[in-house]
Amino acid sequence: MKTGRNIVDLAKELQRQAESKKDIVAPTSLLAMTPDASLSIRMSSETSLGEVVPVGQTAHRQIGTKLSIPAAYYDRMLQNAPELLASNVNHWFHDKPKPHLVRMLDGHVRAFLSDRYQRIDNYEVAEAALNRLDAAAGIERGQAA
Repeated sequence: MKTGRNIVDLAKELQRQAESKKDIVAPTSLLAMTPDASLSIRMSSETSLGEVVPVGQTAHRQIGTKLSIPAAYYDRMLQNAPELLASNVNHWFHDKPKPHLVRMLDGHVRAFLSDRYQRIDNYEVAEAALNRLDAAAGIERGQAA
């Protein structure tokens, strides 16, 4: 049987994530990939960050998809030619700038999505699920089970 976190540890982790997450919508004209070891995205001070943020694997895949860079080629550049990847990404970011949602967690870019993406986080899902479970069990918030 697969085991996970107990409810208290889960609640603590969800709270930690809620406090650590940061979402911004920025036009790609204000984003630039840098060819450093972690391949980061630099956000202009106009987005109120002005910092270099490492990009996670999921976000790399989403950037490649949004820019129509084939995954095999993107991965090859990521591994063997990071300067070429940064040049390609920056060219397409600036060629036809569009706003995108940049989702961050723990100081890393976790997702690169459409600016129309509806944000639903784990914390909100858990809160809604717990409210439904409480109601089904006849428990009011704040009472012991």
